[in-house]
This record gives sequence, C-alpha cells and structure tokens, in this order.
Amino acid sequence: MSKYLSLLAMVIFINQPIMASNQALTTRPSFQDELGAVKPYDIKQMLTPVEGQGYRYTQNTYQFEGNGYYFCRQIDYLDDIKDYRTSFYIPGKEGTLRHYKNGKLIEQPLKNGKLPTGSKLFIDTDAYSYILGQGYNYEELEDGTVQSLGASSIYIKQFEDRWRITYVFDKHPGTFGIMWGVGSPKQLVDFDYGSNKDIWAAYDLDDNARILLDGYYFKSPDSYIPSTSNSYWKIPSMYLASSFVKTGGSLASDLMGQSLLFTGLRNINTQGYFPSLPKSRWLFDTYNIEGGFFDTRFNADMIETYLLAYNKFGHPEFQEAYKRLITHYTNHIRSNHFTFTSGTDIGWLVSDYSHPDLETKTHSSLNHQLQAIHIYLSYYEVEHDSNYYDYAKKMLTGIKLTRDLWIMDSGNLEYAFLPNGKMGYSDYPYLTYNDLQKVQDDLIRIDGQPDPDLAKLSESKLQWMEACGISGYRK
Repeated sequence: MSKYLSLLAMVIFINQPIMASNQALTTRPSFQDELGAVKPYDIKQMLTPVEGQGYRYTQNTYQFEGNGYYFCRQIDYLDDIKDYRTSFYIPGKEGTLRHYKNGKLIEQPLKNGKLPTGSKLFIDTDAYSYILGQGYNYEELEDGTVQSLGASSIYIKQFEDRWRITYVFDKHPGTFGIMWGVGSPKQLVDFDYGSNKDIWAAYDLDDNARILLDGYYFKSPDSYIPSTSNSYWKIPSMYLASSFVKTGGSLASDLMGQSLLFTGLRNINTQGYFPSLPKSRWLFDTYNIEGGFFDTRFNADMIETYLLAYNKFGHPEFQEAYKRLITHYTNHIRSNHFTFTSGTDIGWLVSDYSHPDLETKTHSSLNHQLQAIHIYLSYYEVEHDSNYYDYAKKMLTGIKLTRDLWIMDSGNLEYAFLPNGKMGYSDYPYLTYNDLQKVQDDLIRIDGQPDPDLAKLSESKLQWMEACGISGYRK
C-alpha cells in the first residue's frame, strides 16, 4: 500500500466503509504551479451508499492521487433515535487549529475538546492537513430548496499518533444531515502566502452559502418560492467554485474547485442549462415565468468557469460542459432577442430569461448582455470557431446601436431594455462597470483596440460612481 493510500485509510470513517464503486474521471500528466505544488489530475470519484441502524448515508468522494481528497456526506435519518455519530482519525502528534471569527483568523494549538462552531475549521498536524466543514441538518422543501435546522457538534481527541474527529448530529425522521471535508498529506492552505488569509475569510460556507451533496446552495431571496428565513437554494452560478478557479492560491482551492465543478455537472438539465428551480415572484408576476427558468447571467457565469477550469486542469468533462451549455445559450439568443438596425449594421439585445412554457420575450439587461459577449469571445479564443465571434459582435452591435438609451441624465446607466421599448429598473452599483471593462479587455486582446461606445458607457458610469462615493469597482 502506498504512503498516500495509507494516510487516506487513516481518515476513513470508523466502521463505515467508504469504498464502494469507483468511476475513473480523468487521467492527465500533472505539472507544477506557481506554488511548486503538483496539480492534481488523476481523479477517482466514489459514490458510496451505506445502510446503518436508524440511518443511511450517501457519500460522494473525489480522490486526487497523491494530493488528497474531498468528500461530502448526506445522512438520511430513518427513525427517531437520539443522535447520529461518526468518527475518523487525522494522523499526527502535534497540530494547529485555525478558524475565523468576525472575519479574523484565530490560531491555537490543537487540544482535546469541542471544536468552534459557525466557521470552517483548518487543522494542520505534523503529518496531515484537513479542512472540516460544519455539519448541518436540513429539511427538504421543494424546487431545489432546503431549510437549515441546526448545526452538529464536532469534537476532537488526541491519541498517541493521531487525532479522532467526531461529529454528533441530532436525529429527526424526515430530515437529513450534511458533512464535508478536505484532507491531504500536503499543506492545504498556506495562510502566510499572498492574500490567502483574506481570501479564505471571504469564503462563506455557514451564513449565506452551504455545500450539500448535490452542489452549492445560497441563501434564498425573499422573492423566491419557497423561501424561509433560513432556507438555501441550489443556485446555478456556483460562486465559490468560480472563485476557487479564478483566484486559486492553495491546494485546497484546487481540490474543492474541481470537486464542486464535477458535482455541478449533474445539475445541467436535459435541455442543456443550469435551471433556477424556485419560482421568482417578480418574474412570475411580470412574465408569468414558472420555476425551472433559464437565467442568462448565471449560465454565462458557469460557461466562463468551466472554460477557465478546463484551461487550468484539462478535464475533458469540463470542456464537454461548457460546449453543452453554450449550445443551449446559442439557441436562446437566436430565438429570444430584440433586433436593431442602422444601414447594414444589425444588432441584438438578448432576453435575460426563458422557460420552456414562455412564449414572450423578457427584458434585456446590460450586465447579462455584456457577460454573454464575454463568454462568446472567450469561447472563440479557445475553440477558434468564428461563428461565436460573429455572435459576440452581433450582441456588441446591439449595445452600440442603443448606446444613448443606456445613459441616464444622472450619468448612471439604465439596467434594462424592456419589451415595450422603454428602459427600466435600477442598475447595480458597480457590476455593470466591471463587465464593461472585461469586454474591453477581450476586444483589445482579440481585435487590438477597445470599443469607443463601450468606453462612453464606462466613462459615464465611472463619473456617476465617483460622484456617489461608490467603491469596490475595478480600477
């Protein structure tokens, strides 16, 4: 048995087998990144069902040969016994515990007792590195939404050459628990490197976002049905995975980013997009759109993420994903747009939303339109298909031919072109400005020069932001 497998065996859950069926995902040569760590390319996925007394669980595990693993477990409670307990060991004699409190990183020697709540936990021993996610119980609502019911307790106890981690969940029939973690014989996060301390402080997996067995969830907006004060919905745009891919900086971000993206593949529906499953009251009242709708911004975000992840990690599954997603996206823009002409110039403003049962066009917002242009130009650069460059230019022309409609008297930009031909709704403080800058970068890189009409929109938005004291925009 290799050293890696020996270490992995030490963190398998006590008396609960982890090995069931193996599905090889990808095999590619590894290479060195800027940190000197080997990129994990050899990955095996294990989806493990286990029956126990009063419970059953399903565990999804991604093993990165030689680099570590990520797991997420869902425990379904079958009868009303007191609690569910599970333990595993982390090798090492001495160690450090890190966690965040009010945005500040707390460090302390590893010692016996109950571990802190409300934050991801970083454990580094002299032999192993681990990130523990807090455990939570949930009630299934409907339409991709769950309600959080309470947290588990996590305990640690030292033995001669290892530490035992124990999760304790209160058990209630009809609900389920979730726990997840990342382990590696290598250092997962170097908090002294770059901005890692601040980056990981911003990764919220307890208050506004959660990881579940089937993907990434976000706090439900009040306007969604269903929605409660403590509910989370399976959001198509996996913000955390996108940040892991774009920001990087640690082995943990590589392992978790890839794992979440592999998990996300299962959420692409048969039509070829990530659906927004809950009903939006506003979209239903305005356009009679039911749940399960296509959101162009969320799906464009994920096309960008899978494309970047393919370039970074090389998994063909990621390439297949962004190709499938952009195929549906292209069908959408061809069928759901407003056309503008000037001489021989033809431009499109694309509807933000669609649904299989929707027969009308929705509004077209500037930020959705810009992100669509960005992903089409990015796809053209990677796949060298000029059709996608042409689609990007047609959407760009749609903005150029309506440029003056977007600029308000205040200098701020309108949010959207409405189906009745008017402009409406309130733009984000700085998101659209950042999108304008991103597309300009694309055009400079591909065409050798920026677009003057986008520059005019950017200048107006910038002046408005500066006058209003808005910060956080790209400089």
